[in-house]
Amino acid sequence: MSSSGSSHKKDIDNHRLELTQFAVDNAAESIFWINKERRFIYVNDAATEHLGYSREELLQMRVEHIDSHYNETIWPSHWEKTKNKLKITIESEHRCKDGSIIPVEIKVSYLKLDNTEFHCAFARNISERKKAEQVLLKSEGRLRKTLDVTSDGVWDRNLQSGDVYYGAKWATVLGYTEEDLQTGRITWDSLLHPDDRQKTVQALRDHFQGRTENYEAEFRLKNAAGGWQWIHARGQIIEYDQEGAPLRFVGTHTDITASKIMEESLLRNTEETKLFAYSVAHDLKNPAVAIRGLAERFRRKLPDLPKNTMLMYCDRIIDSASQVVDLVEKINDFISSKETAPTFEDLPLKDVVGTSREEFEAQLQYRQIVWEEFPDNPTIRLDRSTIIRVLRNLVENALKYGGPQLSKISIGYQNTPGYHIITVRDDGVGMKVEDSERIFRPFQRKNSSAEQTGSGLGLAIVKEIANRHKGEVWMEPNRKRGVKFCFAISKDL
Repeated sequence: MSSSGSSHKKDIDNHRLELTQFAVDNAAESIFWINKERRFIYVNDAATEHLGYSREELLQMRVEHIDSHYNETIWPSHWEKTKNKLKITIESEHRCKDGSIIPVEIKVSYLKLDNTEFHCAFARNISERKKAEQVLLKSEGRLRKTLDVTSDGVWDRNLQSGDVYYGAKWATVLGYTEEDLQTGRITWDSLLHPDDRQKTVQALRDHFQGRTENYEAEFRLKNAAGGWQWIHARGQIIEYDQEGAPLRFVGTHTDITASKIMEESLLRNTEETKLFAYSVAHDLKNPAVAIRGLAERFRRKLPDLPKNTMLMYCDRIIDSASQVVDLVEKINDFISSKETAPTFEDLPLKDVVGTSREEFEAQLQYRQIVWEEFPDNPTIRLDRSTIIRVLRNLVENALKYGGPQLSKISIGYQNTPGYHIITVRDDGVGMKVEDSERIFRPFQRKNSSAEQTGSGLGLAIVKEIANRHKGEVWMEPNRKRGVKFCFAISKDL
């Protein structure tokens, strides 16, 4: 190459070097050249402006004078890390001459020139970004608190790291503590009811794969007492990575156990109402048809009928009409047992039983049936009128279905830790074991040997009254003869 060509190339290189130096000196970001001993060997104008030091002052300083995070203890490992990776980005803080602190993002590159190693560090003031992040954090904190107040639990799941934030109520609504969550003793997956897992996981999968705009599911979670609570969950992915993969999933839980119980009760009551209406219609139809048929026959044959036949028709019509009246009265009793609020008071049980005994006194004497009672006279809390109705229905049941061999009705009493138990036992024809639960449903009957029939509501009324007394009623058949009915009254009334 000619000397003139070489000179021209040198001029171009010098010009480029001047441009580069000018760009570095006047760059908006602070630029530092640092040697292995942590000393600054070059700083640009922005570094002096941002930190408040002169260039001469900075060139007499080490890294730890403006950044205490990188002292002589930390520096060797930081140097080796940068040397191995060649470029790293870190966040730190720079201390200005006036003592103020600036948050900075630093991009550090490792260079080696003429066997001398350097760090070239570009520092950007990120004060505004940090303020924005703090505002966002506060905003998210307020949002989480709002969601936690308006729901029964909030979650915020990082799908990349697996970390989950749970609101304070997420655990407590199920009877657990926040420590149970933090220590991993409980997790959503471990509490989920096995029967609800498939549909719930499918709802999550559909949302994660973009088939649904929001995640929504109803499932049961096991509570601290070992029971199951119904939860209505709503959620949404609010953050994705550059490839479109979900990163952040947030949502809320709402306890819907009460509404589920009400819903199930409503469905059950609807079915019971249908059955009740059908049974009422069926039971009223039979005597009504009989009355109509007898009356029509009576009318057609009236001129030719002898007096005794007329009386027979009248008796049958009266009997059929009595069945209708009896059924209507039982229906009213059944409805009353469901709707009338009980009036609980402390009463001697003997007084209540005595009222029932007097009601059946004439029939007991006529049929020569022995009446037995418990010897003591405990005072218990109960609703007097409905317990008299219970005794009436149970004794009436014994008299109606006991058959000709019925000779004794025994009223008993047992005092258990949680309940007062009244028993009515007879020595009649008895009842099958398989009838023990069926007979407490409305319009369920048992025919005796004498083919006696009833409304089928007496024992259903007894069961409803037991519910009102926070107790229950059950039947204990005897292998040989008779049956015993047990009526439990809670002591917590």
